Amino acid sequence: MSKRYRHPAQLKQSDIIKAVAELLKARFRCKVYADEVLEGFKKPCFFIKFITTTRRQTKYTFKRTISAILTYFPKDNKRNEIHYLDVFEAIHGLFVEGFRVADRYLQVGRISDSRIGDDADILQVTLSISYLDYIQRPQSEDYMEDVQMNIKNVNGRGDEETIVKAVFDEEE
Repeated sequence: MSKRYRHPAQLKQSDIIKAVAELLKARFRCKVYADEVLEGFKKPCFFIKFITTTRRQTKYTFKRTISAILTYFPKDNKRNEIHYLDVFEAIHGLFVEGFRVADRYLQVGRISDSRIGDDADILQVTLSISYLDYIQRPQSEDYMEDVQMNIKNVNGRGDEETIVKAVFDEEE
């Protein structure tokens, strides 16, 4: 009896955003917010926002692409180009080789930065993360293990009759 291949568990976006936040917290030792706090936050800090697209690849496989937007608010005395470059390089170092989420390792395809805000004093870094994921197959599906085919010439005129025997895995 053959063993069935089990795909890794489907990744949750909440697990990915937590992994990104933990890496930022550990490296920069500052608060990391989701996009819910609009005022009264303590600087320096990061805000994280995900923009996600999903494209089906096969019946049970899809490709997910996430634009992880990391917005950095520095302390007022650190609003300068050298500081922004240092922060960008540190973020690049954290994510350029990818990062672990649960039992998976995600690759970061592109890392880009820009300045936003009225005074262009807010650093925004975008990480492009793409990965394949799987829709869990229903447990009730049976899969063929072997197919045996015997072809017999029935009437001598070239007409063929095919006998097919399928052996299925037994559910234990």
